[in-house]
Amino acid sequence: MKLKAITPQYVEGRLVPPGKQFETTAADGARRVEEGGAKPETHTTTKTTKAKASAEAAQ
Repeated sequence: MKLKAITPQYVEGRLVPPGKQFETTAADGARRVEEGGAKPETHTTTKTTKAKASAEAAQ
């Protein structure tokens, strides 16, 4: 699971500063998100972007 640190996070013996991406297991990631220390890393492509691209291709 890819996450982005909101607060400093210790991951596998290293410190991940806020704003940096890190990877962990699904269970550990869910715990970190629930505690507010990290948020899921989102992809840059969204449904809106895909819908817009499809509409432009159809023209």
